Amino acid sequence: MKCVLLVGLFSLLLCCVSAYIDYHHRYDDDGFFSAKPGDAGLQILDLHLFSAAEVAQYEAKCIDGSPAGFYFSLGSGENATKWFWYLQGGGYCLAEPTHPDVEYCTFRRNTTFGTSKNWPTVLLGPPADFLSSDPTLNPDYHTWGKIAIPYCSGDLYAGQQTKSLNGMYQTGHNIITGVLGVMREANLLDKATEMVIYGESAGGFGATINADYIAKTAPQAIITAFPNGGWFIDIPVYPNSNKTSWADAMKALYNITNAYVNQGCLSSSEYHAQPWACLLANNSYAHWNTRAFLAQNIYDTEQMEIQDGVPIPNNILGSQSCSYVRSYAAKTVATFGEVIASSAHQAGIFAPACFIHVISPASKGIHVPGNNGVTLMQSFSDWYFGRSSPVSPDYKLVDPCLKTSSALSCNPTCSSPVNTKACDGGGGESS
Repeated sequence: MKCVLLVGLFSLLLCCVSAYIDYHHRYDDDGFFSAKPGDAGLQILDLHLFSAAEVAQYEAKCIDGSPAGFYFSLGSGENATKWFWYLQGGGYCLAEPTHPDVEYCTFRRNTTFGTSKNWPTVLLGPPADFLSSDPTLNPDYHTWGKIAIPYCSGDLYAGQQTKSLNGMYQTGHNIITGVLGVMREANLLDKATEMVIYGESAGGFGATINADYIAKTAPQAIITAFPNGGWFIDIPVYPNSNKTSWADAMKALYNITNAYVNQGCLSSSEYHAQPWACLLANNSYAHWNTRAFLAQNIYDTEQMEIQDGVPIPNNILGSQSCSYVRSYAAKTVATFGEVIASSAHQAGIFAPACFIHVISPASKGIHVPGNNGVTLMQSFSDWYFGRSSPVSPDYKLVDPCLKTSSALSCNPTCSSPVNTKACDGGGGESS
């Protein structure tokens, strides 16, 4: 009897651990290391793993204390001084021993999201279309220099926590500082004329946090922040979900990781007393000194389902959630206000009403209705180079279907797996 009971308990524990890992891992695996020889549009990037001296100088480590680093390839010709950065995404964790998220950090430290021990010496990109060396896939940036940063700090690229937390470290901002330092030592940073800081999910979050810092470190260069799925907003969590609000989550991240935030936001009268709020891009945007292009789904499933607790079992949205989701979408669009009000040169936006997280840059399927099927990649490039836009002269592409349709799934190009039929008649209440 005891043996049967122990086996049952072990099976239950294994099931729970597996569910825990699966729950987080499906938002972590973005294919960063999965490209294979022969794949279309490959870009070969070499690994620069920080040396012992560089780790000591910049205090740039992965969660497990192993040296962080980055992958790079040099630009060529007239674009030799231009750089396209890619910040890998993959959730976040907090290494404080008493915090519930410490288990996730403990899990990550044994994966490429927490250690550099198994990073390959060569990265076969592209983890993003903008890093491709194929002029057919990437006509505007294929000869630019490329930098791809593996996300091994788990702190939204904000951490400056160099003190060991139960054998773990969170130094994401220091990793950015280290990349810049290595570029300077190689006589590349001071010659840089343009740098686009692109990131997806947590990487997009990191782009919003660090773009101004990069601009101050390389004042001669034009810096552009390009977050994709990194515009998270602080709204009440779904009723009875037992989720932690973004306000509380960012307070914890700010304190535990000694987080770096936009300095203009930090010194403002509005947020000086609550510096954690400057981690959120919609709060800090007014203080950015860089150009910015925002790629953000209006129904971001990462925030709604995973962070705020909206129940979407088997990708089916129930009628009890309709009001909350509609309110979430309206509040998301409202936070775009300052971006939309910025000049066409200063800022652009691509915001379809899709139930997904990150927008595939070159996807020909997803677009904002009325923009003639222009992809995110083309929309960004049109804005970046000041090309005329036939549908949006100010490059502010926010899905108009929210105003013309009562259906949540009002954008036919989304191809979202989420079934919203229970809400598409305009009804439903939040529980």
